Order: sequence, then structure tokens, then C-alpha cells
Amino acid sequence: MNRLSIPEDDVYRELHRGWETSHSLGSPIHALRRSLILRLAPPAKEDSRCLDIGCGTGEYIEPLIDMGYRVDAVDISHYAIDRAQKKLPKEKRSFFKGIVAPLERFTPDKKFDLILCSEVLEHLEDPLLVLKKVAQWVSDGGSLLITVPADPALWSEEDVFAHHVRRFTEAQFRALLAEAKLQPEVFWCYGYPTLRMLVLLKKRLLKKRAIGRIQEMGQKRSTQWILRWVNTIVRGYAFLTDRYFLYHPKGIGFIALCRPQSQG
Repeated sequence: MNRLSIPEDDVYRELHRGWETSHSLGSPIHALRRSLILRLAPPAKEDSRCLDIGCGTGEYIEPLIDMGYRVDAVDISHYAIDRAQKKLPKEKRSFFKGIVAPLERFTPDKKFDLILCSEVLEHLEDPLLVLKKVAQWVSDGGSLLITVPADPALWSEEDVFAHHVRRFTEAQFRALLAEAKLQPEVFWCYGYPTLRMLVLLKKRLLKKRAIGRIQEMGQKRSTQWILRWVNTIVRGYAFLTDRYFLYHPKGIGFIALCRPQSQG
């Protein structure tokens, strides 16, 4: 069974709370990935529509609305969709539609100019099945923007904690896109060397108990400043080094902007 289909909303509530805390404290991995996604997202035209698959608590929804998109967002977690809507300013909520559904039982009633599928496929036992389905929802001339974690050698307790099934090699991810008949227009591997060193350090030091301790630190004002200070330094180095190593194969994640091959 796909991990994202397990109806355990209490589990996902705690995961989303942890991720929200991490993002609010300036997670360098999230910050760099977010920057690259918004850099690659095509400019919106009049009445452009975006589908955010596995949207979580909506980190990309408001900036996509600001770009001119109307955004539909789907997630299995009731908590995530509720938080995504509440975080939006009231004047922007009419541009957002939240949907609670597992991916294999979700079929939209329209096609989209942009589909965002960020950090989703690694949760699935059969990502090809879902990706083939999602590719059919892209409108003529539209794009599919995908991110996945890279390199099985980086597998750690953090992946287990996040309910990941895999991390992808470049060959595996490219083969997945090819089998789904998606043609990458941009293919990046990000996070080398700064974030790779961070992930390797966390892999060496972090166990499940340590992950919990970091989350506890993130909830306490007395220790939040430590995490913010560390994240600020690492984030600065990550943005600086990624200018020169964005295509390096030893990064921590892949990001691909694709079009269905039938669109030419």
C-alpha cells in the first residue's frame, strides 16, 4: 500500500506540525528547494490553474497565487488542508480550493497549466502508476514540476520518520520520467556540497530520539534561537554554493520541469 494512502491523520498531523516548525525556523533544505521551485514555475497567464499534489500545509500556495495562478491542492491529511487554508490571507482564499483525498482515488474535473508534485513520489510503492495518471491532467502547453530526494546512500532515520519508501538515483528518476512519457526541460540536482554535508552529519548523529529532541527544541522559545542561528549560517552557505554546483550529481535532491511528450 502507498504510504500516502494510509488513513492515519493523527500520524500526518504530527508530521506536518514538525515540518511546519522546521520551515518556520529556516530549514536550509526547505528554503533552497522552495527557492528553486518558485524559480522554475512558469509565469502564469490569464486564468492559469495550478494543482499542488501532496500540498502539505501549503508552503507554495500563496506564492503561486501571487504569481497569478488559481490553485487546487490535494492532500490525504485533513489537518494539512485546513492549515493551508487558514494560513492564506482572507482576500486570497477565493483563489484556493483544498481537497482531502488519497492520490489513487483522486481525479480532478479539469486540466492544469502547472502541476506541482514536490516530495511526494518517494512516499509511494508504485510512483510510476501515479505519475502516469498525473501526466494526463496537464493541459496543452502545461508543465509538471517534480522534486524527489536523491541518493540512496543518504538514507537515514529521518527518511523512516517521514514515511519515505525510497531515495532516487539519477538513473531511477530519469527512467521514471521516461516511462511516464515526461520530457524534462530542466533537470537539476541541488544541495552539493553544503546540504549534502548537513544530511550526512544528521545521518551520523540523528536517531529517532534525536529527531524528537530537535522537534522539542523547535517548540521551545528558549532553544529556538539556537536552531535559527545554525539554520541561518547553513542556509547562507547552501545558497552560495548552489550557484556553482546546481548540476552536481552528488546533491541531496532532484528537481525536474517536464512536459508530456505528446505535447512536443
